[in-house]
Amino acid sequence: MEKQELLVTGANGFLGQNLTDTLKQKGFTGILPCDEGTDPAALDAYASRCGFVFHLAGSEAFTNLLLSALEKHKNNAPVLSAVCDQACDQRVLAHARATGAPVYIYKLPGVCGTWSGGDGGNVTATLCCDKGLPVTVGGPDRSLVFAKVDDVTSSFLAALRGTTTREGNRCAVRPLYKITMEV
Repeated sequence: MEKQELLVTGANGFLGQNLTDTLKQKGFTGILPCDEGTDPAALDAYASRCGFVFHLAGSEAFTNLLLSALEKHKNNAPVLSAVCDQACDQRVLAHARATGAPVYIYKLPGVCGTWSGGDGGNVTATLCCDKGLPVTVGGPDRSLVFAKVDDVTSSFLAALRGTTTREGNRCAVRPLYKITMEV
C-alpha cells in the first residue's frame, strides 16, 4: 500500500472519479478528495500535508486558493494540472517558479471511458451529453482526436512517479485515437 497522501481536486468529476478508482486499485489509501465546493478549511488542511496534487477541477479562483494554500504551508508537492484554462496554467507555472515544485501541465483532448456519459464509452456521446450543448461538425474532412480515460490515468500515474511524456512544456497522453466525423 502507498502511504503518500494525494490531493485530488475535481474528485467527483469524470476524470477525478476514474483517477480515484485507479489509485485505490493500485493500493493508494491516502486520497484527499475535494472540489470547488469543499470547505476552504478542509482544502487548507489537505494542502498542508499532501505529497502530490492532481488538480483536475478549477476555476481561476479555485486554482489560486489551492496554490496559495500550498504556498502558505511551504508545501512544494508536485502539481499535475489538467484544468484546460490558460490563466490556471500560468498560475501553476508561477507557483513552480516561486516554490520549485515540479509541475505537470496537461491539455487533454476529448476523453472517453467509464462514467463519460451517453452509453458510457463513446466520446461523441460525451460531447452531446455535456450540459446539453450542440455539437457542430464542419464537414466530412473533420476529425476528432481523443484519448481513453485509462490511458489518461496511466499518464497521471507516470507523472506521480516523475516519469511522463512531455511535448514542450506540456505533458502528453499516449496513445491518441482519431475518428473522422461525417454528416
